[in-house]
Amino acid sequence: MKRREFIAGLGGAVAWPLAARAMTSLSSMWPELLREVAPSTVRAGVLFDRTGKHYFYPVEEAAEYMALKVYASPVQDAAEIEHAIAALAREPDTGLIVVPSLLSSVHPKPIIELAARHRLPAIYWKHSFVTDGGLISFGTDMRLIMEALRRTSKGEKHDGAIMYELAINLKTAKALGLTVPPQLLARADEVIE
Repeated sequence: MKRREFIAGLGGAVAWPLAARAMTSLSSMWPELLREVAPSTVRAGVLFDRTGKHYFYPVEEAAEYMALKVYASPVQDAAEIEHAIAALAREPDTGLIVVPSLLSSVHPKPIIELAARHRLPAIYWKHSFVTDGGLISFGTDMRLIMEALRRTSKGEKHDGAIMYELAINLKTAKALGLTVPPQLLARADEVIE
């Protein structure tokens, strides 16, 4: 059964808003995790389009507490992604935070490749970015959310825990000259070597 059919069978109208609420709540963790994996980072660009702009403010608020300056990097189309990332790379000690949005969903590989080309440590909202070569991701684990919805639809109780997933790509970290702290590796759900 395809994922879309599975979600529709569970009431897809419930699944995606649940994941979106969970993502908004965890977006404040992205600056902290970026700084943890790349301690020299003093500024970060937040890449988003109009569908993901509401993630910027929780990220900005969390970054203030860490003395991490964040810049909004709104994009309208794929061509603007390259310009936004290149502009961020002009400043030293800059990172990239890629939030959920339509453009980041449709164009993940160019974003990953541009971050690598410009040597920007980047945190992504979805695990697949890391399996495709991105540095680190922290987001909702849709497989666990779907399982919880399946169990709930059968009348089983759910413990109410929000399901997050942390993934780290050590090959990418090495290419960026980063040493991932052991305590961060210990918290990771997946480490790609």
